[in-house]
Amino acid sequence: MSNTTDDSQPLITHLVELRNRLLRCVICILVVFVALVYFSNDIYHFVAAPLTAVMPNDCNQYPDAFLYAN
Repeated sequence: MSNTTDDSQPLITHLVELRNRLLRCVICILVVFVALVYFSNDIYHFVAAPLTAVMPNDCNQYPDAFLYAN
């Protein structure tokens, strides 16, 4: 009987460790997200720069409008 409790103990400890690591990952992702929200406009302009460089001049205000134009 004691063998079954010994066998289940490592599984529980591994699950607790997995839970802790997943929680730390989620917290780190949230911290990075909150830190980068302040720079979201700058990041958007940096990523959209190649697209705005090849767009016609009348679409510079809204780069995604160029993608849906007929």
